[in-house]
Formats: sequence, structure tokens, C-alpha cells
Amino acid sequence: MRFQPFVVLMQSGSVGSSWMRDKLARHSDIVMHGEWPLQAASVETMFHTFNSQANSWHKANKLLGGRHASRAFGFKIKLPALEGTVHDSGPWQGWSRLESFLLLLRCLEVRLVCLYRRNWVKHAVSRTKQPLHHALCGVWTPVQHDLERTGCHARLAATPLNVQRFRTELNETRHSLSALEKVCRNAVTIRSVSTSGAPTARAIAYEDLAYKRHEEAEETWAELQRWLGVEARTLNTTTVKMTANNLSRAIVNFDQLDRVVVDEFGPNSTERQLLYAEH
Repeated sequence: MRFQPFVVLMQSGSVGSSWMRDKLARHSDIVMHGEWPLQAASVETMFHTFNSQANSWHKANKLLGGRHASRAFGFKIKLPALEGTVHDSGPWQGWSRLESFLLLLRCLEVRLVCLYRRNWVKHAVSRTKQPLHHALCGVWTPVQHDLERTGCHARLAATPLNVQRFRTELNETRHSLSALEKVCRNAVTIRSVSTSGAPTARAIAYEDLAYKRHEEAEETWAELQRWLGVEARTLNTTTVKMTANNLSRAIVNFDQLDRVVVDEFGPNSTERQLLYAEH
């Protein structure tokens, strides 16, 4: 029996992290928090947070005579926040905590989940749509019963996306994907194998959780739970997807977004295929 800390490191924008947090938090042996307050915390505060959780677990385990189930504790954080390049960095804006953060993970044997969107063009669409969703619906993360109660889907479908913002987000998402991949490669190289013999870092694409056949997606979720040291279970969530499978049917000014991609990359480009892909 052991206590397993973990961190979900992710790109900015909608990459399915709230969905992942909501699902994992429904496991009785997993405590999974969102980005706050550690998003803007010092690395020292993160260290004390992990230590206090571990101490609490060990005390409970001792009281129960070692019969306590394996328990995982984690939170999620944006890579740009650690780099100090976004307002979410709080007092650390302009200062990078990344190297100290990776050292903390190594010292405390914290497992690292790198969550990313493989389809970076549709990620740009979701990043363009996210502030509009907040403005129209009052929340950043959509929940099914709220959408049904407020009719947010209908309002979003009738509202055109900001074309200039989409053009900017195309460059941002491509850069953020490259940056996250680099950090994860370095983390895997530096922290290749833990004391338990399991890899201490793994990359997970949102598409592998959301678009694979049900059986394959469930196995990916099960592997993640086992990797965190807990029993694999079927996990449910009320969080819903923000980006439709077929964008041409869901965005009122899709033709304008298509024109941006054609102008930037060409009519037969891989980027245009990604825009039309249903994943």
C-alpha cells in the first residue's frame, strides 16, 4: 500500500482536463483538485501540500493497521502558468517555476500526466470558443444539466466565432503543443523509472480518451488508474464536450474559419484535414 502523488500538466485552453479531473475525483481512492490555489503557488507551497497529504494518509494507514487502500492525490496545472507567461501565473507572471517544479516531482516521486490535444487545429477552435462560452453561459466548464436548463448550446450555435482570434489561436496552439511535448520528453528522460519500476511520466492525448471506441477508451482510463496505484473502475462524469465532432454543422461562421486555414496553410493541407476531422 502506498500514497501516490500526481500532477496533470496541460496546455492552455480546453484539453479535457476538467473532464479528467471530474472523472478521477469520483474514484473513492483518488483525491483530484483543480488548478487553484496551486496554479499561482510557489514550488515550496506545492511541496508542503504534497507532504501534508502524504502525512495524513500515513497516519490514517497506521491507525487502520495497514489496511488502508492505495490512495492517489493530484492536481492539474497549465504549462504556461508554470512558465509565467499567462495571467493565471498570479504573482509569478514573468517568472518561470518550471525547472524547480520538475525537480520537486523527481524528489517526491510525483507522477506526471501530460495531457494534450493531438488535433491542434480543433484545439484552436475550442480556445476561440471558450471565452464566448463563458460570456454567454457564465461558466468555463460546461455541465450537462446547466446546458439543458439555460439553453447555452442554442445560443452558442447561433453566435459566430471571432475570426481574428481564431487566426491568433492557430499559432498559439501549435506552439503550446510543441512546448508540452518537449517538457514531457525531458521529464521522461530525467525521471525514466520510479522505485516501483513503473514509468513516472506519461503523455495522454484527449482524443484517445474521447474518440476511441468505447472499449479502447475505457481501457485507457483503466490503465491510468492502475498507473496511479488504485483499482481500475468505471468512472462517470457530468462534464460535457465543448467542441463538436463535426465543426461545419456546429459553428455558424465555419466557412470563415475554413478560409483562414486555407489562406494560412493551403486548400490541401494537413491543417485543413484536421479542421474537418471528427476527432
